[in-house]
Amino acid sequence: MTALLLFGANGRAGRRIAEEAGRRGLPVTAARYGDDLPSGHDVAISTVYSATADPRELYVDGTRTLLADLERAGVGRLLIVGLVTTLQPDLELPESFRPFALARAAELEVLAAYRGPVDWLVCTPPLDLVADESGAFKYADLATAVLDEVVRPSHHRAQYAVKS
Repeated sequence: MTALLLFGANGRAGRRIAEEAGRRGLPVTAARYGDDLPSGHDVAISTVYSATADPRELYVDGTRTLLADLERAGVGRLLIVGLVTTLQPDLELPESFRPFALARAAELEVLAAYRGPVDWLVCTPPLDLVADESGAFKYADLATAVLDEVVRPSHHRAQYAVKS
């Protein structure tokens, strides 16, 4: 059975992923960046978002640290829920959102340069993923897509898009 470490377990995506993992009988341990990670987990999923943290610290420095922590804990795979602007860089964004979007793009550069043993991937939901679940693509759909990739891996060291 695949055991999961879930970063961002209290957020919108994290809660849905934890619920879907429970339905599938997959054990989930909530974790935070910087925690001492327990052993015995196969896959880490990161859905981390913070409106108050410095985006570069969270997504660039945080990803480097997370990869090193996962290596030490013996976790072989990392799945990050990404941001659509990394696939569609021409999207018009409010200026206040720009540092966040740039940090997520820099996070991909960190992952692409990584040569360690952790097999990483970035699952990028579509733009119509909205908080109130009124869009064509819902957080439950994202959870399904993420966990389908966890139990039947088909992407490795890459970013992929899920569609509505």
